[in-house]
Amino acid sequence: MFDLTGKTALVTGASGGIGGAIARAFHQQGATVALSGTRQDVLERLSGELKERTHVLPCNLADKDEVEALVPKCEQVMGKLDILVANAGITKDNLLVQLRDEDWDEVVAVNLTATFRLARARTVTDWPSAARYGVAGSCSRSCPSASRVTATIVVCRGQATSSRARLRRAQKLAV
Repeated sequence: MFDLTGKTALVTGASGGIGGAIARAFHQQGATVALSGTRQDVLERLSGELKERTHVLPCNLADKDEVEALVPKCEQVMGKLDILVANAGITKDNLLVQLRDEDWDEVVAVNLTATFRLARARTVTDWPSAARYGVAGSCSRSCPSASRVTATIVVCRGQATSSRARLRRAQKLAV
């Protein structure tokens, strides 16, 4: 695949199936991985499975203060943050007319606002690299129940050229 030796990554939602798989893949390729999620026991088990080069950093992405502290905490424990995988997401399935405002607000806070804040924090802490390598991002929204919102932003040094090309292709297809 590719070599991530010497690189560091933060994976949110690492206590879930997809996030855990992403963390395992990055770790297998040599990265030091910060595991973030709301279920600390699951994060600890994953860290124990992966052994070295992992850091458990629980975070409730619905809490603005916890989100704002996550990137600096990663940089403190790992020395730097090369890769951000904003994988965490929640859903509150319900019919549009039955969906409570607080459920909608929580979905947006976790799936969109936290992703934005993490990407911004990562970019602000390393603006020259972000400007040089670019920030690749994608947001998708499917609303059969008007409550399923997913967002993923991956900031990865050295991958921006291919990411920009993929983004351009996607933009052409969307038109």
